[in-house]
Amino acid sequence: MQMHRHIPTDFSCVHYLQFNKDQHKGLKIQNTNDFGEFTRLLLPNLYESTNNNDTESSYLYNTYEYTPEEDEMIIFSSLMPHSIPKQPKANKNRISIVSNIRIDECK
Repeated sequence: MQMHRHIPTDFSCVHYLQFNKDQHKGLKIQNTNDFGEFTRLLLPNLYESTNNNDTESSYLYNTYEYTPEEDEMIIFSSLMPHSIPKQPKANKNRISIVSNIRIDECK
């Protein structure tokens, strides 16, 4: 699935019901900070010493690739552009449930 957002909701959720991290690909999130695509040029030593699969340094990269565990549920801002890479052939299907959350004003 190509890069997209879940607007006008507030949060998106993905529950990975069946997922084999040796056979399936997870979620690719695009960094909306404008410096992400320039980190490797502006801070090459820092860029080379980090990894875009590490949540702690994901802000330095143009994209962040998240590999979930089976039965894990993640919640993220619906404003974050994200995509699902084409899945390779596998013995079992990758099964996930996606939902959106909108927070209404409490009165």
